[in-house]
Amino acid sequence: MVPGAALRVVLRDAEGEPKPAEGAPAVLPSWDDHPLALPVAPGDLVLDMKLIPVELPLHGCDAPILSEERLQRWHDALLSRLPVRAVNLSVAPTFVWPGQMQTEQQQLALMEAVRERRLQDPAPFRLYAAVYEQCVYCTPDCGTGVGSFGDGTKASQVLLLAIQPDASEAFTAYILVHEVGHNFGRSHTWCPGMVGGPRPEYPAAQGLLDAMGLDILSGEEYLPEDTYDFMSYCRPTWTSGFTWRGIFEYARAYMVAAGAQRTAPRRRTDLGKPPVAVCSAGNPVRLE
Repeated sequence: MVPGAALRVVLRDAEGEPKPAEGAPAVLPSWDDHPLALPVAPGDLVLDMKLIPVELPLHGCDAPILSEERLQRWHDALLSRLPVRAVNLSVAPTFVWPGQMQTEQQQLALMEAVRERRLQDPAPFRLYAAVYEQCVYCTPDCGTGVGSFGDGTKASQVLLLAIQPDASEAFTAYILVHEVGHNFGRSHTWCPGMVGGPRPEYPAAQGLLDAMGLDILSGEEYLPEDTYDFMSYCRPTWTSGFTWRGIFEYARAYMVAAGAQRTAPRRRTDLGKPPVAVCSAGNPVRLE
């Protein structure tokens, strides 16, 4: 099965005419002018992520509560959108960050501290995510999330998730998936309102999906006419075939299979730290 493949199922009677089974549509997806993008993935890929709740005592910000309900939402958001068989989320002890958290540079300083922790972990592939409550004002250059661009090295397997005041749980889950996309080497997919203009290699206009999407956990359908790729800032979002294939190829090259890394990491040519994306997705509202 080829990643990014699509299908449509049509039930027909003996004369070859579409005929639904009792209580079911004749065509799946029910929006029969779009194929269904298939979540095709290697069966042995498991996403392992360590969540680090961060306390900010200088601002009086307690560490976020990572409840079972919240973790389940994050788990389902990742599992339904990424080409993996399973998602394992673990919660580390609270990390007390002594610094401030009101500028982009301060965010990047926390990210470096998380990176040092990740480098001490012998696991070949494990994402480290620092999670904190953005309970104080942060300058406009701050991100709702920060993701290190994946380059096959441990140093690129880190991200920050800043839980915004009054943001919905769905919005926070979207930010998490978006930053994980950067960890898998994905750049932003342009949509109206974003800086930089359309990506010439993206196959659909306006950053909309390039095929219909289906949430395999909830059964919800996502139409290309009004749903954006999750690497954009527009909402609502789902996984495009373009992004799915890119993550699939990265996962096939660098994720852990049967306890061993599939291929050796690429050598870094700049001898520096992996680049990061500081993502400011704004208020949790849809852009019309």
